[in-house]
Amino acid sequence: MTRKSVAIIGAGVSGLAAGKVLLEDRFDITIFDRHKTLGGIWSPDWAYVHLHTQTIANLMEFSSLHDTEAMDCASWEIIHNYPKTICK
Repeated sequence: MTRKSVAIIGAGVSGLAAGKVLLEDRFDITIFDRHKTLGGIWSPDWAYVHLHTQTIANLMEFSSLHDTEAMDCASWEIIHNYPKTICK
């Protein structure tokens, strides 16, 4: 059986989540983004110095990655680094 290939536009949280699900379903994926870092609006290219979330962590976590104890009202750096762990 031939594996299907999917292109994902954007390496923000939604693009990374889509990629994770597709990999689990045995698709070959390529993620494209115009910026050099992951994270979309949470990347250093977009975030401003004092940017913090206004939500509780469990609304922003991946179901398979429950390392969110420090994420309630977290800084952009914490949010930016969180999805990197699923990209390894």
